[in-house]
Order: sequence, then C-alpha cells, then structure tokens
Amino acid sequence: NRMVYGIDMHHGWNSTGYLEESTPDIYKDPIEVYAKGKGWRIIRIDAEPLTNKYLQQQGITILHIRNVHLPYTEKEIAEIEDFVKQGGGLLLQADAPQCRLWAKEVARKFGVIITHDGISDLTVTVSSHHPLMQDVNSFHVSRSGQCDGVGVSSYLSVNTPSQPVLEGGRTEPYRPIIAAAEYG
Repeated sequence: NRMVYGIDMHHGWNSTGYLEESTPDIYKDPIEVYAKGKGWRIIRIDAEPLTNKYLQQQGITILHIRNVHLPYTEKEIAEIEDFVKQGGGLLLQADAPQCRLWAKEVARKFGVIITHDGISDLTVTVSSHHPLMQDVNSFHVSRSGQCDGVGVSSYLSVNTPSQPVLEGGRTEPYRPIIAAAEYG
C-alpha cells in the first residue's frame, strides 16, 4: 500500500496556487519533499468543506495542515478528528501569528497548544524516538514560505492523546516542534 500525503491547499499554505506540483523542490515544504522522497504520493486538496469521507475517498494517509489562513468550521474540525480516529494521520503546522490563531482550534482537539514562543532561521537538532523522524538528524526552520512572512515556527505544549514527534532548539532541554496524535 502506497502512502498518500494530502496537503490542504484550501484552508492553508499557498491556496493561491503559488506552489504547483511542477514547482522545484527547493521551494516546497521540506516535509513534503521528505515524504515524496520516501515514495509517498502527494495530493493537493482543495475541498470545501473538508470531510472525512473526502479524505477517505482520496486515500489520504496523512493530512498536512499548514499556514492556515481560512478558519475551519466546527463541522470540519469534527471531520478531521473522525479521520484521525479512524486511522488517518494529521500533521499540523502553525508557522506565524495569524496561522496560529486559526490552527489552534484544530490543535486543541488533539491535546496540543500552540505557544507564542517561536523559532526562526535556525537548524534544530532532532531529539525524537518517533518512527517518522528515524532518518532525520536536523531540521531547518527558515523564514521563506511562511504565511505572513514572519517565518516563525511555534513551540508546542503537548498533552494526551498527542506525543512529541520532533523536539529541538538551540540548546537543551529541547522543546516540542511537531506532535502526532494516534488513536487505537
């Protein structure tokens, strides 16, 4: 079974079409490039409303929500939660203040609080035992491609049912930057 990585382009990052599939990898999100390099199929999602049924029909394995600039409805958030409860994955990034505002409701459903503390323009040392990060030693957070040009990724406060996937920073103790929720 080939893994399918779905990027929500409607609510989030570059829904204007700036980054099409033909865009060189250097301009794409590093996580998308990593997934593509692992042989995952990449699907750009432009669905309104976003539903669990649609994600299932597309065969999405992991839903990537990044740089949210259109808020999710309560119904869409419930659909995302159902998708994850039924075995789907969710990767949520909130890179800048406006993005954090609209992503926080989705994050809260999974026990994650997006803090106001952020990092930018640095390579973080990876401290993770999560299988998604097994081949990753460092991760660069840059100013390019952020939703409002601020270029800040937020640290997270992670609670059940989520767990840290990537922790990092300039110095120890490292703090969560990416988290995952897994049910069942």
